[in-house]
This record gives sequence, C-alpha cells and structure tokens, in this order.
Amino acid sequence: MKIFNFLSMTCAFFFSVSGSSQVGINTSNPQATLDVNGNVIIRNTPETVVLPGYKLLVANQNSFEVGKVDPSLFFTGSNSNIAKASASSGVSLLELDLSLLYPGWNLLKFGNTEINPALFTSTTSDFYYTVPNKGKYFIHLNFKIRTLLTLGVATNSQIGILKTSGNTTTLIDSKPLSVIGLTLANDSFETIHSIYEFEAGDRIRFVFNRGLLNLGLGLLNNSSGTVLLYKMSD
Repeated sequence: MKIFNFLSMTCAFFFSVSGSSQVGINTSNPQATLDVNGNVIIRNTPETVVLPGYKLLVANQNSFEVGKVDPSLFFTGSNSNIAKASASSGVSLLELDLSLLYPGWNLLKFGNTEINPALFTSTTSDFYYTVPNKGKYFIHLNFKIRTLLTLGVATNSQIGILKTSGNTTTLIDSKPLSVIGLTLANDSFETIHSIYEFEAGDRIRFVFNRGLLNLGLGLLNNSSGTVLLYKMSD
C-alpha cells in the first residue's frame, strides 16, 4: 500500500511538472521555463580551450533573463588608438625643430602610414603621432641602416622617442645602435619596445642621433624602419 501511494505521488508530481510550461525555484510566479530566484552553483563542467563552437551566457540587467551570444560580438570593435607607419625603401632624416631643445638629434620620418594615418602628422619638416586618449601605450620602434663605415664609429648613434606635452619636450627613451660588420658594409640597427604613459594631445616623435655617422639629411638610402603604437589600458 505504501509503495502504491509513493508511486502515485511520484507520478502525480511528474505529470504536474510536465504539464506546466514553467517551473520556479524560490518563486511562486515563474516567468520562464525555469525561473531561479537565487544563486546558482555549477561545481564541475568540462573545460574548453577554444571558443569556436561555443556560446557565452549573459544575463539581461532588466529582465534577468539568460541568453546566449556569439563570443565574436565582444571583439568586433576596433582599437581606434592603434597606428603603424613604416619605410622599407628608406627612412627620411629631417632637421628637428630647435624649439624642442634637443640638439644632436634628428627626426625620423616614415613614409608609409599603414594603420590610422589620421593619427600621424606628416609634413616636409615634421612627423609625429598625436595621442588620442590618456592611458598606457605600447610603442615598438625599429630602425636599420647599412653603411660603409668602420665598426667602431656607428656605436655612437642612437634612436629615441620624444614626447611633447604642451611646451615641454622630453626624451623618454633611447638606445644605441648595435652593429654587425659585413664583408663590405656595416649593418646598424636597434629596436625600442616598451610601455609609456601619455596624456591626450601629447605628440610623440621618433628621433635619431647620428653620432659620428656621416649622414646627410633627406632620404637615407639602405635604411628601413617601423613604428607601431597602441593603447593597452587607461
């Protein structure tokens, strides 16, 4: 008799739940097929290391309804602060404005502004990147030149990064060029890549100190270079 009563109660419960289109936990007025009013704990789930084939669960802040979205929706926006310029067939060497108060340094101008060219100002006498938003930025600056000079002379040459904030200009980084002696020439090269903090409106210039290298202004034959900048965080 007890077994019969238990089965009857189980069947009655099963059919009452099955016949209802909505089930509530901690609520007497469910608004969905399953309406949970409280915390949900998932103790163990399979782990995946790739996103393709998966959806993300998100909660509507007004209705609290859970929905699924494609992960790509979170990455559709472009980084409007990223910019890149390069020169594969010659970097131009310009006279640095005397008002910047850095004698001995010359301005590097990269002729091909590949990404977000509007962030670069490029004229016959100047070349710089304007910081669009305050934050921490990563800068990668690479420069290489081939000369016929002796090994020791080129070690006095440097590349650097100038920051102009208002009327104040600061050399925020610099590195001496490394040299590899070839059969008939020397390759002088160096890369700067680091993180810097900028304010909106700062002007970033890329500079070169010739040292004892006998180089004139204008297009530097047998030279190449790249500069890449992008905002990492606020």
